[in-house]
Amino acid sequence: MSVQFRFATAEDAPACAAIYRPYVEKTSITFEYIPPDGAEIKRRMQTYTPIFPWIVAEEGTKVIGYAYASPQNTREAYQWNADLAIYLHEEARGRGIGRLLYGCLLELLAMQGYCYAIGIVTHPNPGSEALHKSMGFTTMARWDRAGYKLGEWHGVQWFQKQIEPLPAHPLPPKPVTALDTKAVRELFQRYAGQAQRKQGVAEPDGQ
Repeated sequence: MSVQFRFATAEDAPACAAIYRPYVEKTSITFEYIPPDGAEIKRRMQTYTPIFPWIVAEEGTKVIGYAYASPQNTREAYQWNADLAIYLHEEARGRGIGRLLYGCLLELLAMQGYCYAIGIVTHPNPGSEALHKSMGFTTMARWDRAGYKLGEWHGVQWFQKQIEPLPAHPLPPKPVTALDTKAVRELFQRYAGQAQRKQGVAEPDGQ
């Protein structure tokens, strides 16, 4: 069954909440303690999506992963940076879907005019660390024992990637809703084609 990529809608919120729940309940990949329900995920989507991309990977009619960007900092001088997040359904892991979601998200951000993408990863998290390094991210900082969850202290590692040149006089990034619809459609189609070619090929995915 083919995998498609598209912008998330409010109707995807329950599926995204279901994907996210095990990460909250069973892992330290996220530092949240209480899994947000579909209504809360919908609220977060609506907070970010007028400006930032929130995309899903869909197999048939089932959402199997999602990725989104959010402000790295709310002060104006930081507006060309974006934080990234990605979560996959258990059955989608190890298939290269995470790499494709991340790649698609990065290209959308570059089209908008963002210059730096930031990935914040619980340390250690070998899968996510390998994903970031393989996609050209570099380590910018690490904070040992930054958070306590599931009976242990965990570190946090920051990865950065420059996705666009730094203009001498940058214009504010475009809202994702202002991007050329044809270019976005072609981008999603290209990543769907890559997913088709990757079926059955295991690759390290990260969250």
